[in-house]
Parts: sequence; C-alpha cells; structure tokens
Amino acid sequence: MKKGSIQTVLKATFKESNTFRTICEAIKDIILDVNFIFHENEVSLQAMDSSHVALCHMSLSKDKSFDFSCDSKVVIGVNLSSLCDILKCFDKKETIELKVNEKLETLDLESKDKLFKMNLMDIEAEFLHIPKQEYNCSLEMDSKHFKTIITDLSKFTEQCEISCTQEQVTFSGCGNI
Repeated sequence: MKKGSIQTVLKATFKESNTFRTICEAIKDIILDVNFIFHENEVSLQAMDSSHVALCHMSLSKDKSFDFSCDSKVVIGVNLSSLCDILKCFDKKETIELKVNEKLETLDLESKDKLFKMNLMDIEAEFLHIPKQEYNCSLEMDSKHFKTIITDLSKFTEQCEISCTQEQVTFSGCGNI
C-alpha cells in the first residue's frame, strides 16, 4: 500500500440492485436519515420516524444475493431519499458494489458502467435494545405490497393500525374523507 493511500473499510455487493432498492424504498417515507450498521455477518438498521412514534428495525444477513466484508463494525449514515434516487439509476438486475473508505466521508455505489459518490452523514442515534416479545400474530408479506398499502393509507391518514385474526390482516386509518 502506498503512503497516503486510503483503505476501503467496507465493501458490499448486491447481485441485483433491486434487493437494496426495495428495502430502502419501503422505509424512506417513514425514516428520513438512517445509520446502516455493518457487523461481521449482517447489516442492520434501527431508526425512529421524525415524530418518534414508529421504530423501524431491519437486519439482513449475508447470503448468495448479498455479501460484504469489513474488519470491524462500520456505521454509515445516509439520507434515504437521496440513496433511493441513486439506486433508481441502476437496472433492477444489475450487480452493484458499495464501498466506504476509512475516512467515512462518502459511499461509492458502482456497477460495471456507473459510479455514484454519496456524502455520508454523521447521524447521532442510540441503538435501542428491544427485548424479545411474544406476539399473538406473525405476518410475512412482500415489501412492495406493504409499501403500496402504507402509501395508499398515507393519502388519507397519518396513523395506521394493523390488526390480525387467524383469517385476515386489516390495515386501517381514520382521516378527513
């Protein structure tokens, strides 16, 4: 390594850019700025909406469609709206690589023929310990479908209630219409 050269502290690869894009698009209307925290085997985020009502927590493990390497914990702060704008410039099936240097100043998003540099943010956020809970209902759904439901509801209300029975899941809100 040459004297004065800057080392890469994080290198992540998404086999299809749509994977990362879908995650970011799903939460960008709720969370403005977020820290992605890269650990040895997973990347996580935890953030609250601006009114401190909704807590968003996500964890993504390494697998055949997503891989990364970092020597120690790396925290990168980004504006989700700006990140989504950049991710829209990549084809959905295009492989993208994310790189961060040791100065933690920029996030490089690169494919075989495109390169974007995004300034990173220093976001003060306390990682909350969330105790394990037993829930009466567990729901798995496509993130695009969830985003559509929330986007549609947000046109009429600022609050959303999700209730479950064994037969159905109901998303409801109360608005002025």
